[in-house]
Amino acid sequence: MKRKLLALLAALVICLTPIIALADTTAAQSPYIDEAADEKPLLLYFFENYCDSCKPEQEFADSFNGLTGKNMSDYRYRYYNVKLAADREAYEQAIKDYNIPADEQYLPMAIVDGVVYAGNSKIESAMPAAFTANESTDSVMYYLYSPSCESCAEAKATLDGLPETITVHRGSYEFESKINIIRINIYDQPGVAKALFDKYNVPEDKQVTPILFLRDMYLNGAERINRMLDYSLRNAQAVGTAMISDGGAAQSDASSLTWAGTFMAGLVAGFNPCALSMLLFFLTLLLPLRKNAGRYAAVYLISKFCMYLLIGTVLLTAFSAWNPTWLPMVAKILLTAIGGVLVVLNLMDARAAHREKYGEIKNQLPRGMRKFLHGRIKKALENPGKGLIPSIILLGLIVASSEFLCSGQLYLATLTAGLEMGIEYFKQFMLLVVFCLAFLLPSIVLTVLVIKGRDIFGMSDAMLRRMPAIKIATAVVMAAIIVVAWVL
Repeated sequence: MKRKLLALLAALVICLTPIIALADTTAAQSPYIDEAADEKPLLLYFFENYCDSCKPEQEFADSFNGLTGKNMSDYRYRYYNVKLAADREAYEQAIKDYNIPADEQYLPMAIVDGVVYAGNSKIESAMPAAFTANESTDSVMYYLYSPSCESCAEAKATLDGLPETITVHRGSYEFESKINIIRINIYDQPGVAKALFDKYNVPEDKQVTPILFLRDMYLNGAERINRMLDYSLRNAQAVGTAMISDGGAAQSDASSLTWAGTFMAGLVAGFNPCALSMLLFFLTLLLPLRKNAGRYAAVYLISKFCMYLLIGTVLLTAFSAWNPTWLPMVAKILLTAIGGVLVVLNLMDARAAHREKYGEIKNQLPRGMRKFLHGRIKKALENPGKGLIPSIILLGLIVASSEFLCSGQLYLATLTAGLEMGIEYFKQFMLLVVFCLAFLLPSIVLTVLVIKGRDIFGMSDAMLRRMPAIKIATAVVMAAIIVVAWVL
């Protein structure tokens, strides 16, 4: 019985010996292979360290992103201290597996996805050069700003002062990098802004402008941008920045008072009795000059257009130049407070006009101002001659300036809402042009009808009959502008 057991045991030993040997051979061939590893590329780092407090493996991991522009998390990182017998065996096996010649067997050694970098010099220069050769060398930054932001103006000055190219370095490897700044108005492209905040895990309390996004980091606030930008660029921290899309998110027009909305606001304002009553009085005195009435009327309207646009441009330029951080919120509060009062006044005026109690209308030019303007119009047209056109130009400027307090209410509301919502200067200016053209459209139509022989007094009566609707429309548009300013 003993002999049978011994024979069975011997047979098992003979059968298992090749399997054990094969397992030992596999372990010897690839002692650094992780059987449970995923499909990430393999990154091996060999070093010799006798210092108990030194952590060369951690130092290499910390420097890897700066050397290559890649994240260590994208690799299966394995490190070995060759002073240890097991790690020395892995090192010797790697030399065989990667056919590393004797004159290149330096420590520390990094093997990145099969490419060997032996010695500090190769790690600091050859490895960055290899990674840089496979990607764009541009330094790309996303700059989020809002036009009405004092800190953004400071950050913009820093960005505008950057050169077109800059010498950057990864380790000891240097190269020229072209600077590319992608400027994003946070009001115009909220989808892109949200995508950036999500990608960089920006806390809610730091999701403010100005903020600058580089490859793997962000700089928030003008002070931090000014202090750290140059260092970050020269250390290639903007090279390899991924392009961002808004993921299909809807983009804002920066206002629901864009072109169509602004045009409608201007059109409603153009029906304001303050503007049309002065025009009718002017046309009444102009009609005797049949031959040149149309030309004089055109000069008058063009003068009014220029004055309205000038007022808006001066205000817009002043706001843009001043640009304190608190201005948008203050503008919104003022718009709401003043606009609310005007909404109530216009509704009260609509009620008074409906009852034909025109003397109770509050939202109009004061009686003294109306009398003054009537006098100026009469004086300008009393002596037609060579000096009449300059007089009409001056008259149009004076009338437009005086009417602005009454008929320019929606104009101011549109300007203030655009300022609060961060519309850029040029687009805001073009919106003002659209508003002024729409504002003059009713006056142009009325002028053409009168010149063509329509009953001017009948038109005046018609305007009075429609005054309640005009006042209600003004109140509605004003309320809509206030709502848009808070919602967007």
